Amino acid sequence: MSYPKLGHYRKNVNVIRKKYNITPLDFDVMLYIAEKDMTTKYEMLKNVSNSKGSVQVAITYLHKKGLIKATREYRRGIHGFPSGWIVTGKGRSIITEFYMAMFPNF
Repeated sequence: MSYPKLGHYRKNVNVIRKKYNITPLDFDVMLYIAEKDMTTKYEMLKNVSNSKGSVQVAITYLHKKGLIKATREYRRGIHGFPSGWIVTGKGRSIITEFYMAMFPNF
């Protein structure tokens, strides 16, 4: 599978984020969690954005909206962060819609 052009990616992200009222960073966080199935906040800080405040705001917003949820909250990981975050069914449908727009022939 060949990688799409950056402009095609940005166009589809803009369509999805306007439809569901999320920011580009929120979408990147959700996409990263969906690709990894479960991830920690520490991994998101390393691989999505190194701004602790913006990642925390994105996680809080997505959690309140019901697009992601915390797993194993009682098991604290590095720096006291919850052990993991996963994408809920509503968030998974947004990611699926994005992939269907990005790769229509698959």
